[in-house]
Amino acid sequence: MLLILSAPDDTHSEAVEQILARRGIPFLHWNQAGFPERDTVSLRYDANGLRSKSLVKGSDAFDLSQVSTTYVRRHPHPNIRRPVNDPRARAYIETEARSLLNAAAQLSDCRWVPGPVRALHWAGDKAWQLRLAARLGFSIPHTLITNDPAELLEFHREHNGKLVCKALNFPHFPSSADGSDNWLFTTQLVSPRDVGYAESVRYCPAIFQAYVPKQLELRITVVGDRVFPCEIHSQERERTRYDWRRYDLEHTPHHEHALPPDIAARCIRIVRELGLCYGALDLVLTPDGRYVFLEVNPMGQFLWIEKITGMPISEAICDLLEAAEAGVGGMPSD
Repeated sequence: MLLILSAPDDTHSEAVEQILARRGIPFLHWNQAGFPERDTVSLRYDANGLRSKSLVKGSDAFDLSQVSTTYVRRHPHPNIRRPVNDPRARAYIETEARSLLNAAAQLSDCRWVPGPVRALHWAGDKAWQLRLAARLGFSIPHTLITNDPAELLEFHREHNGKLVCKALNFPHFPSSADGSDNWLFTTQLVSPRDVGYAESVRYCPAIFQAYVPKQLELRITVVGDRVFPCEIHSQERERTRYDWRRYDLEHTPHHEHALPPDIAARCIRIVRELGLCYGALDLVLTPDGRYVFLEVNPMGQFLWIEKITGMPISEAICDLLEAAEAGVGGMPSD
């Protein structure tokens, strides 16, 4: 059985599922936002060890031991909708629910795309990504990861105040009181006003990098041994100049990029070294022609690039899943 883990309104998994259905490949879609209030997971042990793993999704029961391949499109936090007044109690409930989800995933003897859940957590470590990228021959930005205000001020002086700030983890704040989500742009310029509040970094560590001049930004999607490089002309608009994720797609040209073979090979290599078979890499092409590595998103989005450029990324993911179901292709496994 092919299991697809996703979240509400995920158009990426929908696109993949449409292709799988067209190819006649059966799958089970599990929108994990139903856990734990609507859906249940149970692990049973006897004296000899693990006996069964089950999922009850709505009114349907599934034997998770029958899963041969799992596609992790999204692995969201448990959805606790019931009012819990004590924030400590809510945090405890969410931690326990997440622990059960992770335990069920880690006990699955199957092939994984992009990789096992524990590998996805490790692969998303930006500090490790930078070290690995440099070892593989990528150029990387001068970087400081710290909670030391003095280190930040010294780094700021070294680079003449031209710094950007990034979150160590996925840039998502907890929901507001009205239930709306809050997002932090991945890259933000460090302003003189920010430097005035340098002491606050002591309580919230962050990544600081010397600003890299941009000719183009690149989103490079690696699917197995295939590379889909997209150039993003982010410098044409002030809105996207420092971070193309401030989407202005109508005015920001996207094109397939002629990536040098050695850079393409490094992109495949770093995804493999991270224990994955899929990754969305962010690079910068500088005005003097250097390719500078920024980060890898193990579950990065790709659909907007596919729609604009016509590169068949969804088809490639389905090729990977079909190969995994056939037991070929060297997929990561737990």
